[in-house]
Amino acid sequence: MVTNRPVALRGANLVAGYAVGSALLQVVFTVVFRLLDVRPSNSIDALVEALWLGLCIVFAVGVYLIGTGIDRRGLAWTLVGLISTSELVSPSLMQLQRLSPHGSGWGSLASVLSALLDLGELVVFLVLFARLCGPTRRWAFGVALGAGVLGVLRTGLGFASRFVLRDVLGSSDLTLLLWGRTGLLFIQMGLTLALALGARAALADTAVVTRTDEVTPPEPRGAPNAGADLALGVLLLTAGVIISLASHATASSSSRGGRYVVATGLIAGSFIRFVRGMIRRRKAS
Repeated sequence: MVTNRPVALRGANLVAGYAVGSALLQVVFTVVFRLLDVRPSNSIDALVEALWLGLCIVFAVGVYLIGTGIDRRGLAWTLVGLISTSELVSPSLMQLQRLSPHGSGWGSLASVLSALLDLGELVVFLVLFARLCGPTRRWAFGVALGAGVLGVLRTGLGFASRFVLRDVLGSSDLTLLLWGRTGLLFIQMGLTLALALGARAALADTAVVTRTDEVTPPEPRGAPNAGADLALGVLLLTAGVIISLASHATASSSSRGGRYVVATGLIAGSFIRFVRGMIRRRKAS
């Protein structure tokens, strides 16, 4: 399947960087605009859009490099097309919404097209990177399936909250629904990051085999695995952030206020796993 491993590996590195960067940007966005309740201004909107556009360019270039390094390029080119279309269509519709009279319907059209393009990107991404992980990483299929289900669920909840439930539920219920979608997003991003790191590790392993012309024996069961440490670190960090945000949202939604929990144990454990994974990766290289 892989015909030019160095090029494909460089692409996987860029995609992994995109996954990390988008997760960090989403965390900052949630803290600033959800927890601190900062009202976005035109300058802040422009900054966020510029950062997101830069990440999408990195993503598209990474997928392009992967497409030039594998023999079945259809999924990669489809993903590049979806990224490009999304970055052209969504901002254009949002500008039309700003320029059009209130109630013209451009906002609804923009949200529907953006959500469908995002869902299409996610599905193609999951299929492509689950294949790149290869048969040696059997967990990749389950991770991809879980991330896909979460993506479909998030899209359905978004449509329901915008077109069906907004006149039925109260403001507090809609706020809880928004936080629920945010929590699902963080879990989904953690799963996609684990999949990107798994694909990168698979390409790196096969590149080493190609350079040495030797088939290395599989790792014995229970052997130290840097990739597993990094993936578990991502999941622990995601869980810690979600628990902290959900606890704070629950306390804030109460009229009497209340205490909230910051999952410092999970967050500290994630950093320990990250450090141990990096140490093991350095020793293995």
